Amino acid sequence: MTEASKLSHIAKDPQPARERVAFTGLVSDYYGIWLVNILLSILTIGIYSAWAKVRTQRFFLNNTSVFGSNFNYHATGMMLLKGRLIVIAMIILAALMQTIFPGIAVVIARAFIAFYPWDLHRSIAFNGRMTSWRNVRFSWHGQLGNAYLHFLIYPVLAVLTSLITLPMFTRSMQEYLVNHCSLGKRKFFAKTKTSSNYKAAFMALGFVFLSFVLILLLLMLFVAISAIHTILDHENAAGYVVSVWMFAIISIILSIFIGTNFYFTFTRNIIINATTLDGQAQFHAKINGWQLSWIYLSNIVLLIATLGLAYPYTRLRLWRYFCHVISVEPLADIEAFVDANQDPGSAFGSEFADLQNIDVPF
Repeated sequence: MTEASKLSHIAKDPQPARERVAFTGLVSDYYGIWLVNILLSILTIGIYSAWAKVRTQRFFLNNTSVFGSNFNYHATGMMLLKGRLIVIAMIILAALMQTIFPGIAVVIARAFIAFYPWDLHRSIAFNGRMTSWRNVRFSWHGQLGNAYLHFLIYPVLAVLTSLITLPMFTRSMQEYLVNHCSLGKRKFFAKTKTSSNYKAAFMALGFVFLSFVLILLLLMLFVAISAIHTILDHENAAGYVVSVWMFAIISIILSIFIGTNFYFTFTRNIIINATTLDGQAQFHAKINGWQLSWIYLSNIVLLIATLGLAYPYTRLRLWRYFCHVISVEPLADIEAFVDANQDPGSAFGSEFADLQNIDVPF
């Protein structure tokens, strides 16, 4: 049974009216795009990377569809390249200023941190306006002040409160992202409960706690065996002890990783299941924390084992999974959507985010 057929059993439609997001892209096709993008980007000293991003975005969106209609990406390589050139000029200027005034490094670092929310704000707006479904453009109506609140102040406060406030801030950020998006003149809307996010946090913490207890018990057992092994075999005792501690460290890292993934899986399901599109559609998600953790971890192993050559496969695998577990239920006539005729906006924010390898949460 192929992986695509396995995924088809993950989220069966509970109602005939619902339809899963479909993805028809082939790994072989993406491998061709990926290899050409890398080759031309190297030959052009990175200049072609702007067009490479456009080709990649169009491949994924053109092969993703809902109710028989696929998405489209309308940005051009030149639009992205202009934004990148401006950002590169800013970085060069910052480097020159640091060389002339060595003490200004801290000021420059703080300026870039302060620039980050503005960057995400502009990036979300640009990517939204460059994306369409049935010739209707998405758009973003978030305010810059709220962007600083959600992308800078709230994360800092979550860290300062030892993540106690994280569920509350997660809910606020997710609703901020959803409630300021629209498709044409139709606005997305979601309203969730903070208690649901705290429940998700407690479930994730419960998993981590139980995992730590199990790891501790196994570690105690291994230490006892190691003590006996040391008495019986002095020469190989050191290697056995190292293996035991390596097991403990790797197990702890995996437990924290899976627990964190559980939390964001739960909260993602909560916000998607609460999202509607102006009375036209209801969204549903059945993301499974175990399945998603397995995909993440096995993808990492594949990337390491193939020295990165499996990247196209791992990316399509993850994208296809999300498509199979997310569905849309029409509540009214889908044909009622109206194109808002948004202008393209600016590529600057988007390309700074892309240059810094930031995955914009649109």
